[in-house]
Amino acid sequence: MSSLKDQTITSTYDQLIKRQDTYSATNSRLEVMTDSAVVANTALYLDMTNQRLGVGVSGPQATLSVGSVNTLLTDATTAVGTTGANIHINEASKYAAGIKNANASGDGLLIQAGDASDDYALRVEDYDSANDLLIVRGDGNIGIGSIDANRTGLSNARVLTIENTDTSSSSTGATIELSTKETNANGMTVGQIIAHVEDNHGDHQRIAQIAFQSDGTTSDERGGRIDFDVKADDDTSIGTRMTIKEDGKIGIGTTAPSATLDVSASAGGSLTISRYEASDGITSGERLGILYFSGSENQGAAVGEGAAIEAKSTDAWAVGSHEGTSLHFHTTANDTHGWAERMVIQQSGYVGIGFNDPSAQLHVKQTAVDEVLYIECNSTSYDSQNMEDRSMAGEDDTAGASFFIYRDSNDNKAKITGAGVVSGDSSFASPTSDYAEYFETADGKSIAVGTSVIMENGKIRAAKDGETPFGIIRPVGTSSVVGNSPWSYWNKKYKTDDYGVRLRESYTHVEWTDSSTGEFHSYHSDRVPSGISVPGDAVRKNKTRSVLNPDYDSSKKYNDRESRDEWQIVGLLGQVEITKGQPVASSWIRMGAVSSTVEMYYIFPCPQVIK
Repeated sequence: MSSLKDQTITSTYDQLIKRQDTYSATNSRLEVMTDSAVVANTALYLDMTNQRLGVGVSGPQATLSVGSVNTLLTDATTAVGTTGANIHINEASKYAAGIKNANASGDGLLIQAGDASDDYALRVEDYDSANDLLIVRGDGNIGIGSIDANRTGLSNARVLTIENTDTSSSSTGATIELSTKETNANGMTVGQIIAHVEDNHGDHQRIAQIAFQSDGTTSDERGGRIDFDVKADDDTSIGTRMTIKEDGKIGIGTTAPSATLDVSASAGGSLTISRYEASDGITSGERLGILYFSGSENQGAAVGEGAAIEAKSTDAWAVGSHEGTSLHFHTTANDTHGWAERMVIQQSGYVGIGFNDPSAQLHVKQTAVDEVLYIECNSTSYDSQNMEDRSMAGEDDTAGASFFIYRDSNDNKAKITGAGVVSGDSSFASPTSDYAEYFETADGKSIAVGTSVIMENGKIRAAKDGETPFGIIRPVGTSSVVGNSPWSYWNKKYKTDDYGVRLRESYTHVEWTDSSTGEFHSYHSDRVPSGISVPGDAVRKNKTRSVLNPDYDSSKKYNDRESRDEWQIVGLLGQVEITKGQPVASSWIRMGAVSSTVEMYYIFPCPQVIK
């Protein structure tokens, strides 16, 4: 049929679509004509030359153009292709397009695109392309609030980037909000961020997660908690490694932290502070790490640092061989600002207090007029040592090993040697008055205090009337000096010559520091404890020591003479109390009565008969 013009439309057609009379091959509006030849316009425009259809827009620029604006959409770099679909409207408070599958099991929208990083499966911008709101790239990376889903300088494995484009001071920044409508119960999981990997069987395994939970007892204003969970290698379950509680306490290795930071582990909690030098390396004197103790001042207006513990290198570091380190302790004095170093532990193990270059295991220096060392024990039942010096170097009883030396600016003033000899430039002062020695009793029994005694076959017994005594039995702790008192060990533990001088022998001393435990070992080479092996690089020194008596039995407990009845303290010289009626020597001087039963005498040696 060449033309339908002026022809009657049969009942076969209800309406007939026709092009407008003013025909254009590139832009022809479609009209609808009824059987009564009434022609009505449509919103359809046809471009026969380019095979394009416009809906609501004439001169369509794309295969399908929808809307009232005949401009191809663009992101300012790339526009919609002319063979694609272009929807461009200008309506306030209206959606530009909607897709709905009313079937309950139907699907919504399928988008397929290239798989390169510069291909976009989805890109959402604001109305003037000034800001990107959401992009999905062909490589799977997603950007929310930013087109840059692979930010320069960050990992190429980044999948999701969220950026807040609001630059105002009131901006809250980029936000992810997780919420639930479940009952507000304690311990309820509000949301999780979960990481999976695919195993060799194609199954997804959960390897890490961050869980957000409610935490607290207040139902209306319940607190929050965050658990960080990680699966250990070759393990089938995931476990909580760190927890932030509702009160702000952080637990590492524990879900119930009892402090602001609680680090716990079955083998003991640990914390590492380290310095990393990628190029120059660590040289001597550099800070390896520091732990600050700070607090707010002026009602929180400022924060001050009150104390610190600092580690410094004392070596040019070479890991595995040179790692010398010192530890420094700093505090701040009252009414001052800024902490000062108070104590140092040098790489040698030497400790300096008030001095940063100690020359001994403990080096204390004081410039103010204060006590340098103060030892106090307030326990009424204390029965151990307040201070003990134990020689590990083998010089066990030589005068050359000094336990204590007091020196003024010019000379030594007092000394206690390793042999127990006490020397001093001045006198020894004591509230007690006499010199005494221990003697063994003839019958092995104790003698009453205040009794005068005589010597019989090298042992003592109570003096009888008419006998001349040489001393008085004294109570413990009342004599200024007590001789013949082996208080620590058996008096024949070491061999001596006929005059009581100890015999000595040569031996080899070994010492080393265990490289794995850091424990220092020091032994006589022939007395190394069972189970301990001396390494080949141990330091060996030739020394001398006292000769041990072969009769000495180290398995037996030694009871000192003070605790044994057969040994008694006898006052020999000085002022002593004597029980009335006791025999006295003619040279002794009566000083007066102490009580109705005791008198005070000044006694001193005198000629007497020795049986």
